[in-house]
Amino acid sequence: STLVYEFIGIYVRKLSKNIEKEKIYILNNDPISFFNLIIELNKKYHVKQLSKLDQLFLIEKEEKNPKIIIDISKLKNEDKQEIEKLSTSNLILFYENHINKSLESKALKVYQKPLNLDILISL
Repeated sequence: STLVYEFIGIYVRKLSKNIEKEKIYILNNDPISFFNLIIELNKKYHVKQLSKLDQLFLIEKEEKNPKIIIDISKLKNEDKQEIEKLSTSNLILFYENHINKSLESKALKVYQKPLNLDILISL
């Protein structure tokens, strides 16, 4: 019977390794402030960091409705207008002072910075 329990333990560990985490993409335009966010998200998701906005459009061509996080605080207005062209309905936006209505309506969730730990865990 010990052998059976050992086998079950090995099987469960192997099974849990095979369960693939959902991917989440982060436009990481501020690596220092995103550090804690990425640590938290790695617990739940397979985090893919992107450095350029146009990479998001390539991902949208490859995947159906990808989950994307963007901090718009430091983006130029032209970049914010580009974000409005994304087709995903899984868009999460962070902002510091102000977010325009069209961007806000585009996003699934919108959070004002600074972000607290509860928000990070809930993503």
